[in-house]
Amino acid sequence: MGVVRTEKIRILIVEDEAIVAEDLELAVTNIGYEVVGRAVSADAAVNKAVELKPDLVLMDIVLRGEKNGIDASQEIKEKVDIPVIFLTAYSDVGLIDRAKSTEPYAYLVKPFQERQLLASIETALHKSGIEKRLEESEEWLATTLMSIGDAVIATDGAGCVKSMNPVSERLTGWKQGDAAGKPLTDVFKIINGETGEEIENPVTKILREGVVVELADQTTLMAKDGAKIPIDDSFAPIKNDKGSIIGTVLAFRDVTERKVAEDALRESEERFRMMFESMSDAVAVYEVVDGGKDFIFKDFNRAAEKVDDIKREDLIGRSVLDVFPAVVDFGLFGVFQRVWQTGKPEHHPISFYKDERIAGWRENHIYKLPSGEIVTIYEDVTERKQTQDEQERLVKELEAKNSEMERFTYTVSHDLRSPLTTIQGFANVLRMDLEKGEIEKVKNNLKYIENGIIKMARLLNDTLELSRIGRVANPSEDVPFGELVSEALEQTSEQIKSGGVEISVSEDFPVVYVDRIKIVEVLVNLIENSINYMGDEPHPRIDIGYRTEDGETVFFVRDNGIGIDPGSHEKVFELFCKLDRSTRGTGAGLAIVKRIIEVHEGRIWIESEKGGGCTVCATLPIAPC
Repeated sequence: MGVVRTEKIRILIVEDEAIVAEDLELAVTNIGYEVVGRAVSADAAVNKAVELKPDLVLMDIVLRGEKNGIDASQEIKEKVDIPVIFLTAYSDVGLIDRAKSTEPYAYLVKPFQERQLLASIETALHKSGIEKRLEESEEWLATTLMSIGDAVIATDGAGCVKSMNPVSERLTGWKQGDAAGKPLTDVFKIINGETGEEIENPVTKILREGVVVELADQTTLMAKDGAKIPIDDSFAPIKNDKGSIIGTVLAFRDVTERKVAEDALRESEERFRMMFESMSDAVAVYEVVDGGKDFIFKDFNRAAEKVDDIKREDLIGRSVLDVFPAVVDFGLFGVFQRVWQTGKPEHHPISFYKDERIAGWRENHIYKLPSGEIVTIYEDVTERKQTQDEQERLVKELEAKNSEMERFTYTVSHDLRSPLTTIQGFANVLRMDLEKGEIEKVKNNLKYIENGIIKMARLLNDTLELSRIGRVANPSEDVPFGELVSEALEQTSEQIKSGGVEISVSEDFPVVYVDRIKIVEVLVNLIENSINYMGDEPHPRIDIGYRTEDGETVFFVRDNGIGIDPGSHEKVFELFCKLDRSTRGTGAGLAIVKRIIEVHEGRIWIESEKGGGCTVCATLPIAPC
């Protein structure tokens, strides 16, 4: 009667690469064994073997330090005589020959699969004598075979079936009673799943060479009834205590579901790729490296190629910092790091500049995938943004015109009504004076009526002038700005002379592309305003010049008069606005000036403090050189 194992086999893992050791421990656990410890060096392996007395040691041949796994195996054999299975990824003949000289119980070439590990461990345990009665006990073997989830077939030294578990019976269609004693090649027929060609059964090679054999992934089992079942399989020799091959063990499993899942996954990946490539938005996928210190291009769709004008093959595997270093300046790199750390998606719009002007806009949406990769979905929204900005500009312009229209309506209903009321009132008084024959009063009343008519005419003329700007204009021409200043000074010479105003004019004015008559009108208006608002200044002065700011030419008319409070800088450009109601004029002058400048696509503003003089600044289109 064989000995039935009641406790798990305890295994010590000796591997100096942490990731490999983790995978190995998982594999050992998956096939039903217990890992009692790990070591990374020869000395540590010997110490742990003596301390823990495991049932078996899985030993990497190449270890840290001066000693290797072969040295450690020899010491373990001398001290506690625990079986060792060598693991190696090396094909050095001398190293393998030396390893064989230590008489290991088995050795596996990495990488290997769990069933290979299972077969090697079981064989090593058998060879070491831990379960010496295993081979003697058909009952124990049968119990083991019955409990394994994979299909298992054991043969004798001649390659004939000795035992089969129920799973192997179900898959092959053979009962153990019918198969026993038959060559394995009759019971276990395999073909290449892709070509349909029969694959040579490796049992003869295993019996001859004593090696573990794993067949190709596309292996298909031909069952007794002709059914074709995709399988994973592995052959291993069975050896006695003296190392002689006494049979083989075959472990295999039905992978139909896995194949279906793989096919489904492949189809899903193909669908995803089609969707990925057909997306209108640009998409880039990045692999995170060095704990978020860098992001490497992993994928890039066609829309992204178009937006960034770069080919996918020129990006994959390269750092985003290498390809697009500007991601740091745009703050996008920091967003990548933050999303990777927090897992929370972020939206990050950016604008591109060229020659100090915005050349384009891009909307970026950054996400962290469950796999840990970073994906950014982005879109060039330059046209949409420009359209939106233009709409906003038109809305503001419409609002400004509505506001202006409201002020105009108020003027019509109030300012024009005022002189009409004056005319009507004095007309009635004039009638009474005429009836009484009071000629002197008639003359005075006629003057009031005349003044009302003049005021109304001014209001109507200014209103008409403002409405015509932008609709009726003279063609623009290239003209030196100095000539425009000279014409304006000539038209205002009488006011300048009577006011005792000193005039200073800059030299070398640039050439502008403007409506000559309208810009002269602007200068005349500004010069007259400066003269009218000098106050009690004993030495009135007006400077006409220009300066350059941020690459832009700014023209100005500056005086040393009473100045304007900052709170009224915008208000003075409103239609019919008069800060001092006692002055002449309708208050439409600066509104007309502003409209003329804006029609020329320029800007106008005031720089002034109350009591500190006033500077009116404006920009105009400069003629090309």
